[in-house]
Amino acid sequence: MGPCSPGYYCKGGATEAKPTDGETGSICPSGTYCVEGSGEPQLCPAGTFSAVPGLTSRADCHPCTAGFYCSRPGLSTPTGPCDQGYWCPPGQIVAKALPCPPGHFCLSGSAAPESCPSGTYQDRERQAACITCKAGYYCDPRLSTANGSLLRLCPKGHYCPEGTSMSKEHPCPVGSFNPREHTDSLSDCMPCPGGQYCPSLGLSEPAGPCLAGFWCQGGASSPTPMDDLSGSKCPPGHYCPAGATAPMECPTGSWSNSTGLQTQEDCQICLGGFFCDQAGLTSPTGRCLGGYYCHGGAVTPNPTDGMTGGPCPEGSYCPEGTGEPIPCDPGTYAAVTHATQCEPCLPGWHCVTGILQPCPPV
Repeated sequence: MGPCSPGYYCKGGATEAKPTDGETGSICPSGTYCVEGSGEPQLCPAGTFSAVPGLTSRADCHPCTAGFYCSRPGLSTPTGPCDQGYWCPPGQIVAKALPCPPGHFCLSGSAAPESCPSGTYQDRERQAACITCKAGYYCDPRLSTANGSLLRLCPKGHYCPEGTSMSKEHPCPVGSFNPREHTDSLSDCMPCPGGQYCPSLGLSEPAGPCLAGFWCQGGASSPTPMDDLSGSKCPPGHYCPAGATAPMECPTGSWSNSTGLQTQEDCQICLGGFFCDQAGLTSPTGRCLGGYYCHGGAVTPNPTDGMTGGPCPEGSYCPEGTGEPIPCDPGTYAAVTHATQCEPCLPGWHCVTGILQPCPPV
């Protein structure tokens, strides 16, 4: 004589503490529990279940499995999976337990919200799927905000096609830049403008002007380009100040056979005895004509301006290529301008400074 054993119930007339005949009592069935001295099984409460018989206390009932719900008392298995768009931690009694938060998705039977994968986003709650990131935006789950929205404008210097996951996933290539946000195509990256260079990925503006002595036509990635496409070193006969978009010709009256000139002053003035009659020369055009002299910077073979040259004066001679008039030697003269040689002094005359003068009376 005594109480029914824990895990069993005794209806009446039981002859043992652990009856199994089903009439006077039996083992406590699945979904219930029986404390010591139980006359009837007690149902495991809603939100719990038990798949095995013989539980001895309410504490032995298992909380409903995560991802599932247990809607009524006395269950031996969960009622079913949690609805999609919701998640169920252990011990839930309804299919729509907790709404899936923004930035996440919840399939049917979700035990916890899952973060939207890279390149997708979700700005609403109670959703079972994420949305592919829109063109012109990027979606990085690591940057989730309080409301879960992961849709962010594509930054300057980059472009974001549909499904972009990181802000710097698609940088504009070297030699280009992009000053705008919210772009979605490589074509939005602009070639570095003439006179500027873009040396690295993802630039929002050019790095600066190309160096003096070089020219940058467009798309340059170096301040000293040498590919002849985006630019190159300044060629002979030209000069290139900082930021030059094309070589600039040395002006008429000058020349240069060197590369990398930086300013107009680096061009050489046309040599004495020579003339330079066009821009961009790599050597003087030729020698000045006989009967003329060329100081330097002459633009014609027969200058008359008196600054770069002029006609050979009386008393001097100027063969071809003369830089300065040559005085006639004593005993010779040149009585006219444009002389290319001096003449011997005439009898009865004397010639000291290249001028024919009568001898004084004896």
